[in-house]
This record gives sequence, structure tokens and C-alpha cells, in this order.
Amino acid sequence: MVDSARSLSEDEVEALLQSAEKDTHANNRASIEHVGPVSEFRFGDDDLSLLGDFHALRIINEKFARLVRVIFQPLLHIQPRINCATPAVKSYGDYCDTISRFMSLSTSRVEELRGSIMVVMPPELISMATDTYYGGALKQPQKISTEFTGTERRILEILTEDIKETLAKAWQDLTPTTFSETSFEENPQFASFVDGQESIVVCRFEVSLPDIDPLNIDVLYPIQTLKPVASKLRSQVQTAVGESDLTWTEKLQAAVSEIPINMSAVLVESKIQISKLTELLEGRTMTVAPPDNLKIKISNRTYFNGDMGEIDGCRAVSITEKVAVQLKKQEELIQ
Repeated sequence: MVDSARSLSEDEVEALLQSAEKDTHANNRASIEHVGPVSEFRFGDDDLSLLGDFHALRIINEKFARLVRVIFQPLLHIQPRINCATPAVKSYGDYCDTISRFMSLSTSRVEELRGSIMVVMPPELISMATDTYYGGALKQPQKISTEFTGTERRILEILTEDIKETLAKAWQDLTPTTFSETSFEENPQFASFVDGQESIVVCRFEVSLPDIDPLNIDVLYPIQTLKPVASKLRSQVQTAVGESDLTWTEKLQAAVSEIPINMSAVLVESKIQISKLTELLEGRTMTVAPPDNLKIKISNRTYFNGDMGEIDGCRAVSITEKVAVQLKKQEELIQ
């Protein structure tokens, strides 16, 4: 009887191990080749599509950019041009690395979203707003200190409150928002917001003023803050009637306001019989009564009454009264 349980020699064992190792390498190589091409992925990439196209957030930003211009009028005595950039996703740490160590950092809690947002403004904007508010000229700041003065802090508080109110208006078509518990910081390293590795959505607004270098206002939303309304942010939100076309309306009004029209001041109007009209010849003099007021007409329709006068040796008309104009019905205008 032959013993089938014979032990393998050292050479046989080594040959089996080498064969098994070759099969393992071949299988691993086949698995890798089956996966296909590998693309590089960078965390903190500035691509909002990683979280879906937050279409509604773009609409909110556009509305905010239109509305926020008004709050600068009392401070700068001019409405700046404000454009919003495409929202970007970054880690909070990466964002802090891109800004100055001295900034205005205002953190506010949003009750409905159970989270906080941060508004970041450059000190140059606060300095200019303070100077112009107290009568100074609007000009590029030459030197920026490393901390805000008491007066600048007060201007900063006013701006922040107005920005919060404007953000609430911009968000109201999507969801009501209440901003509270605002805290201020000047150094990103000391701001109590989120961890450096946490992802945030950066909404940047470029502020343009005459003869001034462009400045940025950033509104930061942590991803965790936006999650409760993420599905709404991806939807095609319709704004209130007329809001979405506000920019187009403003441009149309500006274009219409530049259209030239003919205006005339009628000195005398008189009635005459046809028989006397046929007798009029060159050189004849007509007697007319002086009018109580002049009629100022546009397209043969009286819009104002006025008095005749003189300015710097030139004839002039002073408008004394606006006349109520009864416009024709649309059917009559079409005919």
C-alpha cells in the first residue's frame, strides 16, 4: 500500500509559493486595469458642483447684490456697483490663508438654519465709509492701521446690521431667516466660527467705486448650516413678481430716460375768424391779450404752466405748476 500523505520537499514547496505569488500579482493587475482611468480629487476644490448646483443660492446672491447697494448711500454718499461671483467651496482654513490678518469678521447665528454665517469686510471699506460719513472725500486709503477706532467700530456695527437685514430680504423667497447673536473679530485666527477643516461656501461680492481699487465683501456659509435647506437651494426658485427682472427694468428705465423729446413754451394762443384770416398780409399787426401764464407743451400736450423771465440776458421760462394730463385710452393710441 502506497502512502498518499507524503511530505513535500523544500524545492516543491518553493515552486508552489512562487506560482501562487505570480497568480496573485496577475489578479491584482487585472483588477486595477478593470477600474479604468483614475482622476485626481482635491479636497477644498473651488467647485460648487461637488454639492450640486445650488441654483437658488445664486439667485439669492444676485438679489443681495442689487439690494445691498442702497445701504452704502448714507455712508459713502454714492451707490457702488456690486457684482457677485460664482459661489465657491473651500475649507475654512484654506479661506483664512487667502485673506489679511486684519479684517472685519462678523459672525451671526441664523435661527431657522440652526447654524451661523460670517460676513467678512476689508478695513479699507470701513475706513472710507467712516471718512465720507463725517464729511471727508471718497478716496483710496493710503494707510490702514492694525485695529479699528471707536468711530470705525460704530460704522462697522451699522453696516453689519444693514447687511443682515438685506440678507434676510434676499433669503425671504426661499425661507425666512432671523439673524442674531452677532460677534465681531479682527483676526481670522481668533474668530469663533468653524473648524479649519470644515467646508464652507464662499459668496463673494465685488464692490466697485470711482477711482478706488475693487474691494470684496464675503459671506461665508458652513455646509452644515445650508444642509437643512439643501434641497430648496438646488431647486429653481421663483422670486417675487418683478424681483427677478429688477436689473432689466433699471436698465430699461435708464435707457428711456436718455431719449430726447421736444418741449415748447407757447407764448400766445388766439382765436380768429376765417374771414379775417384770409385778410392777413405780410406786415399786418395783430393785437393779442397777454396770457396769465405760459403753456409748456410736449408732443402738443400741455404738461406745465410757467412764467416768462430772463436769466443772464437770455429768455427763460419758470415752471409754476404741473398740469394733470388725461392720457388717451390704449385703443385710441392704437388707432
